[in-house]
Parts: sequence; structure tokens; C-alpha cells
Amino acid sequence: MTTEEQQSSARVQSGPAGDAPRLYRDLSSWWPLLSDPQDYAEEAEFYRRILVSACARGPKTVLELGCGGGSNASHLKAHFRLTLTDLSPGMLAVSRSLNPECEHILGDMRSLRLGRLFDAVFVHDAIMYMTTEADLRSAMETAFVHCAAGGVALFCPDHVRESFRPSTQHGGHDAGDRGMRYLEWTWDPDPKDTSHVTDFAYLLRDERGVRCEYDHHILGLFPRRDWLRLLAAVGFQPKGVPSEHSEIEPGTCEVFVGLKPSDKRATCGKSATSKSSCERATAHNSSPAFSPPISASTCFPSRTRHGTCIRWPRKFLDGKLLGKPVLIELKGCEGLYPDDVYKVVME
Repeated sequence: MTTEEQQSSARVQSGPAGDAPRLYRDLSSWWPLLSDPQDYAEEAEFYRRILVSACARGPKTVLELGCGGGSNASHLKAHFRLTLTDLSPGMLAVSRSLNPECEHILGDMRSLRLGRLFDAVFVHDAIMYMTTEADLRSAMETAFVHCAAGGVALFCPDHVRESFRPSTQHGGHDAGDRGMRYLEWTWDPDPKDTSHVTDFAYLLRDERGVRCEYDHHILGLFPRRDWLRLLAAVGFQPKGVPSEHSEIEPGTCEVFVGLKPSDKRATCGKSATSKSSCERATAHNSSPAFSPPISASTCFPSRTRHGTCIRWPRKFLDGKLLGKPVLIELKGCEGLYPDDVYKVVME
């Protein structure tokens, strides 16, 4: 192990909130038996479609933050040139053995700076280990600074606050003289904070017999509006996309896409509510140009039985627009998506 890997291993073991899960330390070699890379083919194809359709550049290079054992990468590498990063030396070793043709870099997604730009940045469920808003925003900033203009970042949390439900799962695989079975229990001891936990019991079989190990994972849990707000705050144009997978009930999971605008004037660099960082929105229809100032504090999208509506402050409303469909040109403001049609209603 290199000096850099030794230092990173120490960071993994201490972690941002106590000891990191054993699965990423002394039990990392068991990862492929907990989560077989072949099981990722369907979801990796979903991520590929999003990266291609959302990116204005036609993505060729992809940076993955928190690649873990490289399971998604084992499928995505057929379509992109991948650079894989992770905080855990053990997990990087697993990924290197699976994806030897890919570049691997040891690094923390909250602070990594490679000095390079990529067509797309991909962050799978490793983003769940961001348990504070500050950490989540730092990871988003890392994605933004590595994303080329016109590129896209894709974040794939397992849960948002609104859709979280306690659950149990089980599984495992065998390979040669080794086998693993696990029981997973996901629950939220304090619904008022921004985290939840997953406890694992592992049954591990090798040439010495079978033993049982316990592992504790602390994971982040944020409302959907916070994901959109933070993505906009670092400069992305954010959008939620429903997850598509044969094992996921439709409408229960969502991934978040951040487009990095090609036009610097369209970004929200510092804050989604600051006058200097948010541009105007323009509504297009038969009425004259309509460009009220817009920010998270003055404009609120809401879904009603009539569709998605924009509540604009009364003083900015042109009576001719009330109740009519309008096309909003988003300039980096929370909760609004470019090219979506909204109806303007009185606040």
C-alpha cells in the first residue's frame, strides 16, 4: 500500500462521522459476493441513457465519484472512457481487478480536485454517505468543477426523505470456496435529522468455516427540495428523473440530473436566491415579453390537479397570463426545469 493509500485508509476508518463501515475496510474483499456486478446491468443501462440524453456534448468521458467495487463501471465502460475514484483503498482494489482498463484514483468526493474536465460526472449510491447538507453540497461542488460546460452530473440516492420507508433485504452469492449471505435492516432512528441507518449481519464462509460479522452504516436522508436547491446553488440546472428498474415500484425512487450550462450567465454560482447569481426567467406566449425577477423566495412551483403551476407575486403578474400555459426559460433557479410548461396562478 502506498503512503497516499495508507493516509486515505486512515481517513476511511475514522470517517466523517466515526468509523466507516467495515464493508469498505477489513471486509472489502467480500463486496462482489454481497453485490454481484452482473446484477447491475439493468440499472447501468438506465444511467447510460440519462447521461447520453441529458448531456448537450455527446458524452465520451465520465468521472465517477465513489465508484466502490466498480460494479456500474463494469457495464458503463463499454460506452464511455471512465475515471473511477473512491475514498476506500480496499474498494478501489476490488474495482481495479474488475475494470483493469479504467483509470482509478484515490480521493474523497467532498474535496477531490483533478484539474480536469469531463463530459459527465456520475455519482451512484455512494452519495448516500453524505449525512450533512455541507457534505452533500461539497460533493455537488466537486461534480460541478469537474463537469465541462454543456455536460451533466447524475446523482443516484437510494432514498429521499419523502419516499423513505423502513425495509429489510437479504441476499448473497458464492464463488469458489467462499460464500456470503447477508441480512440488511434499513431504518430511521430520528426522523428529524438528515440521516438514517442500515445495519447488516454477514455470514461469511471460507476455508476456515462460517463466521458472523456485524456492520453499521450511517447514511444521508434529504428532502427532494434540498437536492434541487443545492444543485442549483452550486451552478447546475437541476431536474429529478423517476428511476426505472424492474425491481423498483414506479414512482418510489428518483435520481437527480444537473446540467452545467454552456452559457456562464445561466449559472447560479453562489446562491439560488442571490440577485447576482440568478438570471431572469422569460415566459413566452402571445403576450408581450414577461420577465419578472425570479428566485426561490419569490416563485414557487407546485403540482395541482391542473398540473404544475407557478405562483408569481401579484406585483409581477400580467393579468393576461393568468391561467395560461407559459414556457419558462430557467436560469438556475430552484425547482424549475427548462422547457417545462407551467400555468401562472395568483399568489
